Amino acid sequence: MNEFVWPSDFDRAESDELNRVCEYAEELWDEVERLRARLSAGVEPRPNITRPRSGASQAAQWFAYCPDGGFEFYSTEAEALEAGDRIIHGFLNDCWAEEVSDVFVGKAAHRTAQVDRVERPDLVDEDGNGSDGRYWADEWSYICNYELQPIQQDIKEQADAS
Repeated sequence: MNEFVWPSDFDRAESDELNRVCEYAEELWDEVERLRARLSAGVEPRPNITRPRSGASQAAQWFAYCPDGGFEFYSTEAEALEAGDRIIHGFLNDCWAEEVSDVFVGKAAHRTAQVDRVERPDLVDEDGNGSDGRYWADEWSYICNYELQPIQQDIKEQADAS
């Protein structure tokens, strides 16, 4: 198999898209090399950590962060601390891994929330404009903005405060 040849700096400077693709490929290559080094040192790579699509939910404010897998959310501090310990021990199997110093546990204080939601009007003209002149693409059932909002206290804390 032929060795890969990176596009020249001149070609990359001429094409923003080519440059973006090359930068992403370089990041992936670095990740592959890091994983190969971990495997050759006998350290298992961390599995991808799944997380809710919308981030921390009202019931899952606590999180553990792993540099190899990202954020995982939990309902309690104890669960998040336990996960953090598991992540740390995964990095310390047979040797010291520098990434272990990037593991952390915390509590999310704010999350992204929809605001100013407007439902699609029943009448939209052939140009996609509603009666107020606002444009509506065919696939839009609503429009809105997003902003960070505080995550409400745990249900138990809410009950205690009542």
